Amino acid sequence: MKKIKNKLNVLSILSLSLMTVALVVSVCLYFSKDRGERHVLYFQSLDDAKLYTEVRYISEYTENQELSVSVKQFLEELLLGPVSHRFMDVFEPGTKLLSCYVVNDTLYVNLSMDALFPSSTTSDFDMASELLVYNVEKNFREIKQVELFVEGNNIVVEFKHRKAF
Repeated sequence: MKKIKNKLNVLSILSLSLMTVALVVSVCLYFSKDRGERHVLYFQSLDDAKLYTEVRYISEYTENQELSVSVKQFLEELLLGPVSHRFMDVFEPGTKLLSCYVVNDTLYVNLSMDALFPSSTTSDFDMASELLVYNVEKNFREIKQVELFVEGNNIVVEFKHRKAF
């Protein structure tokens, strides 16, 4: 009987030790993982015309990687839309980022045709264009100008709502 109790105690100690090691390894892996760079995305509310923010963590670019890669990931997050159901999508869901690149201080963004056809749950095209530029300016200080294209056609963004931001 004592042998059985001793074996149970040994098994309990081994199990507890194994769980402790697993916990320590998990915590170390959690804190060593790069969650990316913090970015703030601005969306228009469904309830009023105000802008609200959401925070996303997006891989930051390194010196080996071009700025275009980080901006592309950021714009794809913006096109996915807000997490909250109380905010409007910037562009119509399904809008694709066809291309995006940075030359000198200028970002060139080419969107699919879906961007031109807003619905009741998206910002109108003018506001959406301004929001895209505003989001880029706030998150990438090194970009001084944004040129927007839809299916390869240059779109001139007139800042009608800029004072509301």
